[in-house]
Amino acid sequence: MSYRFLFSLISATLFLLTACKEETADAISRVHQEWADRVAKIELIKDSGTRENFSRMARFLEFMEVSRIEAAVPSKTTRYTTSALARLEDYANPAEMAKVFLGALVIETFSNSLKLQEAFSYPLPYEMDLNGVQLADGQVVRVSEEYFPERPEIQAVRASSLIEMVYDPSGAVPEGQALPTHVSGTFTTELPGAVLQVEFGANESGKTREIGDYSVKLVKMDGHQVAAEIARIDGAMPKIETGSIYIEAQDETGRFLDDRGSGWGDPEDFSKLTKALDVALEAAIKGKLIEADPDVLFEKISKIGGLEEAKEIYGEVDFRGTPDRIRVTLLAPAGGEHISREIILPVLALEGFRYAETPDVIAVSGPVFNHGIEAVFRDLPIDLTAKEIVTGISIEHSGYANSLSFNYPDVQSDIFIDGFDRFDDLDMPLLNLAFLDANGDPVTATDDEAYEFTVNRIEYDPALFSSPPVRVTGVVPVQRLTSMSRVDYAVDDLPETLIIKGNMLLIRGDEMSGLDDENLALFARDGDGRHLLMLHQEILKAEGNDGLRQIVQYYYGDIGGVTLLSRGEIETLPYAFDAALEPVER
Repeated sequence: MSYRFLFSLISATLFLLTACKEETADAISRVHQEWADRVAKIELIKDSGTRENFSRMARFLEFMEVSRIEAAVPSKTTRYTTSALARLEDYANPAEMAKVFLGALVIETFSNSLKLQEAFSYPLPYEMDLNGVQLADGQVVRVSEEYFPERPEIQAVRASSLIEMVYDPSGAVPEGQALPTHVSGTFTTELPGAVLQVEFGANESGKTREIGDYSVKLVKMDGHQVAAEIARIDGAMPKIETGSIYIEAQDETGRFLDDRGSGWGDPEDFSKLTKALDVALEAAIKGKLIEADPDVLFEKISKIGGLEEAKEIYGEVDFRGTPDRIRVTLLAPAGGEHISREIILPVLALEGFRYAETPDVIAVSGPVFNHGIEAVFRDLPIDLTAKEIVTGISIEHSGYANSLSFNYPDVQSDIFIDGFDRFDDLDMPLLNLAFLDANGDPVTATDDEAYEFTVNRIEYDPALFSSPPVRVTGVVPVQRLTSMSRVDYAVDDLPETLIIKGNMLLIRGDEMSGLDDENLALFARDGDGRHLLMLHQEILKAEGNDGLRQIVQYYYGDIGGVTLLSRGEIETLPYAFDAALEPVER
């Protein structure tokens, strides 16, 4: 067991947008004080290396304890997502998915930067090393981790997710310089030997199911929190990585719930580790435990706590909603395949506008499906009715301190009404806010910056009122779509303004004007009727005042049809509300 194992043993990254209850805030305050006392004791350690290692571990364990307390507070708003394994389920097998993933990769160029563009998030462990840039004159520039200003030759420097091309110290591109055309590298991945899945219902906490060489136990299904335990049936140490285990939840609608974070490792191990840290800290203060290597120190503390690498993998997930069914998926490594491929990726200047009569050809693999729009059409209503708005909008305290957010549910009209426009800031005469004290009496703002309505939230400063407000009431303007129509065209039954060429869709005339005015929306489908993901859209205009103007859309896969949406009127309605103000503890 190593110090790095701590992060997989009890790791959780929780991005919480919900306010802490008062008792939660008190608990967090107590935790901070307890760890402040430990940190004060850590300062008594004389050896600097040992002191730093204890300090690092204490900071992380404090973060973990606070995160677990916060995770117990359920989200006030249900949020949905696409299954993490949806891409894997799109193809006949993992090898076919990997083939499409590689064939759909392109390098986008802008200024002197090159950026990898992936069609989708690859759901399996992989490594990609982009190590060479080929120029138009045939020269290959090796990608370096650092820039050497004393070198006169062209350099390709890795900078986070980008490759920066440096042609001379000034950063300018010399006239006539050959530009990048391809980026080369290697791609390696581990394909699973089997995709194993088990499901549990809402009342099956404590049940165990066996599949393949593994057993899966639903440890708990408590409100928004779910925990599962995975082990080998033969009692051997499981060789599956936590990154190859997916714990997903669906609510009563059948849609997959988004999660706020996940953790791996039995919570009891966290308690054991904290107690062991206290014992080790006393020894370190007395000079009986000196260790500058963080891994070795963690091994010693783990031994004090009786911690061993478990034969069961315990995982816990906090969902943004109430699960009705749980699906646990194991990407089992036994019998899998190691794949390593040399790749050469095209460099594309994906511009939004060009003067040209004919579009370029951009060849990429497919199909890659647009899961987002498929879920919109499958699961969502066109919009809320005027009556449904009264109860359909939820209010919660956002991640901003002293802020209250209005959340409109997901609907099809989101295609036409941007989230920034849903709560209409252009019709502010409808906006009417009143802040109240604990007795329900109005409090007055003492400064023009006391509060502001921005995008979908009220931001306020309690110090800029005659007394601190505890509630806010009022009316907020909200937009809804009155109607929306849909027409599905087959590839052999298109209007004259739509032209399909392979994975390219050309749009002209009225349909183009409708897109410009945001009255129309177009989505391409493959031959089986599934909606394709778009790679790029650009506007082309031929030279001259009367030159042909057209929109060109490129998709991942050959187009077999088009879905055309047109919207009705957008109306603005008043939404009356009354909500408590609870500043977020940060």
